[in-house]
Amino acid sequence: MDEQTRIVEARKRRRYVFRIRLLPESVVGRLARRFHGVFGLWGILTYVALITTAGIAQAVADGPRQLARFQPADDLAVVLLAYLLALVAHEFGHAAACSRYGARPGGIGFALYLAFPSLYCDVTRAWLLSRWQRVVVDVSGVVFESAAAAVLAILGGAFQQPAFTFASFLVLSNLVWALNPFGRFDMYWALTDAIGVVDLRAESRRVVRGLLRKDRDGCTEQTWRRVLVVGYAICTMGIIGVFIYYSLRVGAPLVAHMPQIVHQVRYDVLQGRFGTALGTVMEPATMLLLLAVMLYRTGTAGIRLTLRQWLRFRARAQVGGTGSDGTPPAAV
Repeated sequence: MDEQTRIVEARKRRRYVFRIRLLPESVVGRLARRFHGVFGLWGILTYVALITTAGIAQAVADGPRQLARFQPADDLAVVLLAYLLALVAHEFGHAAACSRYGARPGGIGFALYLAFPSLYCDVTRAWLLSRWQRVVVDVSGVVFESAAAAVLAILGGAFQQPAFTFASFLVLSNLVWALNPFGRFDMYWALTDAIGVVDLRAESRRVVRGLLRKDRDGCTEQTWRRVLVVGYAICTMGIIGVFIYYSLRVGAPLVAHMPQIVHQVRYDVLQGRFGTALGTVMEPATMLLLLAVMLYRTGTAGIRLTLRQWLRFRARAQVGGTGSDGTPPAAV
């Protein structure tokens, strides 16, 4: 596979609806080179020390009690700034790993991924690296972001600042999404590169179709890879089913109570409690957005599958059917 083909395949990974660059490639490249030393023994030891110190600091400071003292109206700006810096650290993790192995990282910016706002780092050239080097690029964002969460936890515990402690837990909740291998997040791409395919979800569909048709040419060559891909496909379908079930169970009451939620948010805004209003609207809005995206994706996939099967049936009927005058088609 030549360089241009690799770049084209890498660009297929993007699922951005909209994006705008905030930091140019030249700036990101210069900053990324400063973190080359992190990818070594001292970097690993420093990371372990940070995580350990953060756990001790939160245990000594009683982190859950600190969270109970958190005041959104007073500390919201600090929390959002700290959270944003952790997200930037995540993207620089990808850029630093890419630069460390000799592939020039692109810019960092803001994007809409499906329907969700996010930051991104253009590491398209990482596709020119070896498979396991790409795995390092995939997971480095999580490593850098968890290190930022550890720093926030240490600051919150050392200075008894609930805002930093809350921000660290907010970052950890974001990492749960990044570690989810069933969405197109960091762990998904790390698993994809570790197995050695371009797109794990597309590969799993192809392999399952090959098995259902008893067509071994439609399956991957290695048995171990075939087992992993089929297992991933089964787990993905199960996770999607469970998510839709519980989303409907939670979403129905949310829709029923939406007038009360809107009234409460309006009252908090009029009283000047903007942090409380934001906290009230975040949970139902996130859940409804996730449900809407999942139903949209599932519905469009079902429609595409139905149309594909219908077109295949029509093609077979035309090949093996009768002519317009009712006579069988002439032999060729």
